[in-house]
Amino acid sequence: MLRLKFIIFCLITSYSYSQNNQYVEYSLPKKYEIGGITISGTKYLNTNTILSISGLKIGDTINVPGAKISNAISNLWSQKLF
Repeated sequence: MLRLKFIIFCLITSYSYSQNNQYVEYSLPKKYEIGGITISGTKYLNTNTILSISGLKIGDTINVPGAKISNAISNLWSQKLF
């Protein structure tokens, strides 16, 4: 019985230790500079066109979460290409 408790304890602690705090805190946005943009999965659309529709460009400063990302998504959805 003691051995089983020890095994369960080891599993629980290893599981809780492996959790990362990789989540977005919506009340505390962080500021980032766009260093590069990669567009993948498109067959029939020009990647430069998609980038210009999004309104984002390399060197822009954005907040995560923030309005610029929401606007970029809205711009792309409004084209009805995706």
